Amino acid sequence: MSARLLEHGGLHTHVDDLESFFHVLCWIVLRVGHYSVGVKKAIEHLKAVYDYAVIYEGQTSNGAHKEARLAGVWMTQFAGVSNECLRDLVTDFEELIAVRYIKEPSKEDREAYDEFAAAMNYQERKLVRQAVWKYDKNKERLEDCSWIYERFYHQE
Repeated sequence: MSARLLEHGGLHTHVDDLESFFHVLCWIVLRVGHYSVGVKKAIEHLKAVYDYAVIYEGQTSNGAHKEARLAGVWMTQFAGVSNECLRDLVTDFEELIAVRYIKEPSKEDREAYDEFAAAMNYQERKLVRQAVWKYDKNKERLEDCSWIYERFYHQE
């Protein structure tokens, strides 16, 4: 289940489905896959993200660790998934889902990006590593899932 739903409740959306898919994928990878982070760290991550809950005044809260690990792109930064195709899939989905929980680029960051983009003649291939471009592209992708089909059917 998505961190947003666990923390705040509300109506379930297709974006929550994408995040749920990501969590199932990561759980499977860390339970039965090959990775370099080590079993102890993998178990620690699984417990923190999927088994952690706090009950306070009759209310349960258990999405904070999911949110923090997503914002910190833990799977990409630390897990070290061995299979290249699987690693790329995990990385793509983690970057996509993390945009829900990271801070939006500041006005100053956007201004600097706009200057850079103009200097690059707005050529997407020259902008893809820019944080503002990634943030905006992932926000867009969350709303339009057609990129997923391309991701699976048009691999180079």
